[in-house]
Amino acid sequence: MGLKNVCMENIRELRDRRGLSQARLAEMCDLSDGMIAQIEIGKTSPSLSSLEKIASALEIAPYKLLMSPEDHLTFTDSETRELISEITYSINKRRQNQKNTDNS
Repeated sequence: MGLKNVCMENIRELRDRRGLSQARLAEMCDLSDGMIAQIEIGKTSPSLSSLEKIASALEIAPYKLLMSPEDHLTFTDSETRELISEITYSINKRRQNQKNTDNS
C-alpha cells in the first residue's frame, strides 16, 4: 500500500474511532469538509501543514498518520506480560530503595 493510501486510511479510521464527522474534523483543522473528504478518498494529498493540523485534531503524532499497520510496534501477549512484569519489578525496587534511604 502506498504512502498516500496509508495516510488516507489512517485519517479515516482515526476520525471514525473518535466519532468525528468529516465536517467536524474539518472545523477542528480549519479546513473545508470537502478537503477532508478528498483526502480520505485519495483524490488529493494533504500538505504538511494540513497533515499537522489533522494529526493535532486527532490527538496523534503526525508521523503516525504515515505508518502502515505493520509498521506499528506490536507485542504478543506473553511479551506484554513480561514487559509489564519487568516494569513493575523496577518500580517496586525503586520504591524499596527510596524507603530505605528515607529510613536512614
